[in-house]
Amino acid sequence: MEKQAGKAVSEGMKPTAASFMGDPKAVKHRVKDSRNHLIPGIGTPSPVHKEKLMAMSFQMHMLSASTDFRFLEAQVLRPESVPCFDSSGRPVAILGLSVGYGSNFMNVLHVENRLVLGNGSHRAYALRELGILQVLCLIQHVTRRDELELVASGDFAANPDRYLKSARPPMLRDYFDPALRKIVPVCRKNRAVRVQFGVEQSDIPGQ
Repeated sequence: MEKQAGKAVSEGMKPTAASFMGDPKAVKHRVKDSRNHLIPGIGTPSPVHKEKLMAMSFQMHMLSASTDFRFLEAQVLRPESVPCFDSSGRPVAILGLSVGYGSNFMNVLHVENRLVLGNGSHRAYALRELGILQVLCLIQHVTRRDELELVASGDFAANPDRYLKSARPPMLRDYFDPALRKIVPVCRKNRAVRVQFGVEQSDIPGQ
């Protein structure tokens, strides 16, 4: 099998936000358990190590065991919205640079009556190995082939017929076939994020 990471086609699923079977109370517990695996913000978040490199260079280096750790966005905040901010002057605006985690949901594309896993094939395999059979995912409904240009990537974007027209496309279950897979040990990785910004101050003629 030619491994296509993140492009396994789901089977036995209907286009819904979650596939549930069995006792509702048991399902609620399994879904809550899967959310702890999928969303870093739920449960115990990965610890973040912060180190200020130089006081005057405005750089901050952060390290997390989660590879979902990332820079999120920059915002201009009103001083009264950050009451704990301790300033040496009288700020009129606060520049907020936020880092953290994304939703980390698995993403599925519903195309031509098939569900194609857009990302998260490794997470799906790991969760299945742990015995978790139902997980939450985001489903994007693609109504026309030309919409694939906006949401698809990799081999799926280049060769959509292989996944949508083939009688036997690559399937998620192929990961569990010893004849088709090879488990390769890899080193654990940490995610490092360095945030920096500069300040330029000058006097210009007034109006």
